[in-house]
Amino acid sequence: MIATILDEIYKQKEVMAPDGTRRAAFPASLPLQDGQALYEAVLGTNSTQTLEIGMAYGASTLFMLKAVTENGGGAHVAIDPYQDKWWEGIGRSNVMRAECADMVRLLEQPSYLALPRLLSENARFDFIFIDGNHRFEFTLVDFFFADRLLKVGGHIMLHDAWLPSIRKVLSFICRDMGEQYTVSADYNGNKQAGVSFWHCFLKTLHTAPFDLLSAYFFSQRDFNRHCILEKVAECDDERRDADWTYYRPF
Repeated sequence: MIATILDEIYKQKEVMAPDGTRRAAFPASLPLQDGQALYEAVLGTNSTQTLEIGMAYGASTLFMLKAVTENGGGAHVAIDPYQDKWWEGIGRSNVMRAECADMVRLLEQPSYLALPRLLSENARFDFIFIDGNHRFEFTLVDFFFADRLLKVGGHIMLHDAWLPSIRKVLSFICRDMGEQYTVSADYNGNKQAGVSFWHCFLKTLHTAPFDLLSAYFFSQRDFNRHCILEKVAECDDERRDADWTYYRPF
């Protein structure tokens, strides 16, 4: 049933509201290429406990559920404060139509409230998809809590990595958290060097002229629209708290 609904979304370019009426699926839904990349990453990492920030019409949810189901089943949490107000409950409806409601917990709160709630419940995840509010400060806060919710060996996918705000978060992770996170070689584009690197660097710099470091890190690989990071180590919070004057430009 999941595959049927995904086919409906991407072939008809429409989603069905709970009352049976139709809505344009795009640009709110994931591009097909991105959805397939998300599915392959969740499947390939054998993830069964997943979280997404930003549900909308539920296309990303269905891709993740499809992979989780093929990995043997598990549970998925979706965070979307506007599921009813902006998206007319279509994401929730698609989950029900796919007969996956028992696998999904929907938190209709801003992520800066929902994520600490999950942390207080000692929730832990194998894979986290960050695709909510794309402003820098919101994405950084999402990552801050996602890091504490993610198991070592787990993965985080940042969507729309081409945006200057998301690139800036990527730069922060590479500069300040390089001992904990690595860019996954299995689920990102090829490394870029020489002409391809400089072409991407200059093109990227054009959109945010002063963000030299973020342009540098983004240009190292052919990220396109997403970046997948693997958590390779846990941070010692006590050691981090003790080093209270630490700062590294990003």
